[in-house]
Amino acid sequence: MDGISTELEKESLELFQLKKRLKKISRVLEGYKGKDDYLKRVSDVFTEGNTLVELNAEVQARLQQFLENHEISLTAYKELPPRKWREYPVGILEFQLSTSIQGLSDLLRFLETLKGTTGIDMMTISYRSSSNQSLIISLRVGTLFVNEIIEKAKP
Repeated sequence: MDGISTELEKESLELFQLKKRLKKISRVLEGYKGKDDYLKRVSDVFTEGNTLVELNAEVQARLQQFLENHEISLTAYKELPPRKWREYPVGILEFQLSTSIQGLSDLLRFLETLKGTTGIDMMTISYRSSSNQSLIISLRVGTLFVNEIIEKAKP
């Protein structure tokens, strides 16, 4: 009986330690799941590119395609020197456009969902009544190069 009692105590202690280890492993796995969710949210918002130049080109191409399909005239485009947000590079793209009020509405709706951009950095709107495209818009959008953020967040 003493041998069985000792063996039972030993097995009970081992079971307790295994349960404790299982809880610890479960917490670690939950942490990875949280990072996976974060990476998915980041990936859903941003476009990955190998360089900031590639990212800017991708954003510019998608915006130009949108403009062509919505009767918005692109009169000028230029890439401004990048800035920093924390330690990450932020590209600045500047567009000169002419459009109607409906075109401006469509453009703002599109920019809200455009992957790769951090948002509108600056926008000026001038009105001229002499044309069908009565609004002259100067628009700057920022692009955030996120490959480093994604790499740092990976487990």
